[in-house]
Amino acid sequence: MTDNDQKIEWKYCPSCGYELPSIERLRYCIKCGVDLYYIKQHKTLPSRQEANPYVQPKVYPSPTAYYKPDKVMSNQAILDTKDNSLVHYDAPYGLVADDKLLDTKERRLWTGWASISIPILGFIAMQGILFGIIILMVLIVNDVNTVINIVLNPFFLVIITLVELILILFPIWWAGRYIQNPTFKNRLTVLGFTTRGYDGKEIAKEVGIGIGFAFVGVVVVVGVSLLIQIILELFGVRVTPEAESYGTITIYDLIVLILMILMMILVVGPCEEIAFRGFMQRGLSRVLSKNWGYIITALIFAGIHLISIFLISENLGDLFISFLLLFPPYLAISLMIGGMYRWREENLIAVSVTHGVYNSLTLIIAFLYMIFY
Repeated sequence: MTDNDQKIEWKYCPSCGYELPSIERLRYCIKCGVDLYYIKQHKTLPSRQEANPYVQPKVYPSPTAYYKPDKVMSNQAILDTKDNSLVHYDAPYGLVADDKLLDTKERRLWTGWASISIPILGFIAMQGILFGIIILMVLIVNDVNTVINIVLNPFFLVIITLVELILILFPIWWAGRYIQNPTFKNRLTVLGFTTRGYDGKEIAKEVGIGIGFAFVGVVVVVGVSLLIQIILELFGVRVTPEAESYGTITIYDLIVLILMILMMILVVGPCEEIAFRGFMQRGLSRVLSKNWGYIITALIFAGIHLISIFLISENLGDLFISFLLLFPPYLAISLMIGGMYRWREENLIAVSVTHGVYNSLTLIIAFLYMIFY
């Protein structure tokens, strides 16, 4: 090889993922000792005899003894005792290589603190932007009543739904810190929002599963809601809403319904699932356990959707009743979707479809209620 051919331009070691120093004609990785020239020339890891003689890799009794969920370890090349060749095993906190993006189920990624705080930061940022838009409108229009009419306009509600995209910026940004090649596509892949590894038939299957479970979700939520209402009414609390007159349904209302359905399927469902299942549940499942990651995510997801009742409830009694009426149904659908996420091996295709279609079905039911009642 010529000097020009020997020049190593890699930023990270292809064997262990350790960041290489900016040294001209660097031959060996300062972390694992692998011969970088050999890898560049032969496109494969060198045998044990061709490794850097000055760095001795650690010998482990078996590859399975390497992974310890409660201990942070660094990437390194490991000696395979069967044939004395160097074998690379990704460590829990190592950078994920391109060929390992679909194989992160047995490795820790981000911390438990990040798993919870990053999606919540995204949610806070989303709410802050919504509040900022309203304040800006008040300053520009200088008429509170006019701003209220604009905010309550159905088309404004459709457009403002795009703010949900803010929710996923934080998880996507944070996930890039754990990937060797942090492209946007790779970030989504490590979060589970990908069709990589799926052919057309398998994608259609995931979509079908998602649609089917959206209907199951409606049945579950309606059943839980009715059960809570029956229990409350047994204690003398009347929760049946009075019928209201909505007037004539126009083509305007139908267009708004169609646009909102598109928003639910294309924006709300994917964004919330990337943030809560793809990032939060995935991270907590690695740090704590699959069951605790599943339960904690479901509780946080349900709780976040109840923030509005603290703003509209006039007293503690109304707040308590609203909480009893809304929290169990939200928790039920969240547990169902979280269970689907585990069942579908942490891929978000079916999960996102279920979320988006379920929201759409609730809109359709409300629309039909306005027509017939």
